[in-house]
Amino acid sequence: MSSSDPTERQCLGRTGPFYSRRCGRRTPNWFCRDHRLQLLVIPLLLVPAALSYFDGAVSAVEYLTGPSREQIAFQRDALTRASLIAHQWKLHFYDLHADALNTETAGDLWDDLQAVPLPNYSEEVWVRFRPLFAQRINYMVGEFETLLSTHGDALPVHVRLRISQMAVQLRTDQTLYVTITPRVATAFPDQAQALFTTAFREVPRELGELDREVQRLRDAL
Repeated sequence: MSSSDPTERQCLGRTGPFYSRRCGRRTPNWFCRDHRLQLLVIPLLLVPAALSYFDGAVSAVEYLTGPSREQIAFQRDALTRASLIAHQWKLHFYDLHADALNTETAGDLWDDLQAVPLPNYSEEVWVRFRPLFAQRINYMVGEFETLLSTHGDALPVHVRLRISQMAVQLRTDQTLYVTITPRVATAFPDQAQALFTTAFREVPRELGELDREVQRLRDAL
């Protein structure tokens, strides 16, 4: 096959990077349209590989030098938020049961909360504390889910796992108080007090375990 274009005859059979049939050169030539396209397209094709290399380099630097001050501040903020969410239930409990607030204790607040004397079960008492298990647990679980969504990367894996498991347990305690206890009280009045007490003891135990762990991690930063 022949061609009347001497440049095309010269370039026939040539391949390789930066090859242009238009100018017959393999070396980059900005004045050739084919070369200009290649000079623009080839760097774009290398961008994903460059970004991957950069991410790996950043991770290696972080591993060797440790987290930055901004990362530590973000972690501390995430741990503080988890602690504050847990403490909200305690504050609302004392708001509903102010007689149980002991200002003279010097022990662990969560242990004190678990040891608080509870009133005897009655329908009036159940209605009084119902918002603590109905509305407040809904609110806490929603706040913990938001925390995992917005600050999950700043929390250790075991803390994220504890929060996820605790959210399920809080829902169980909520069902125990809101639904099961009044039904049992109707059929078996002598067993209602045990269920009533169990719900009140389990929630502060779970929240206290989480709060102690996040406090320990925050103090270590």
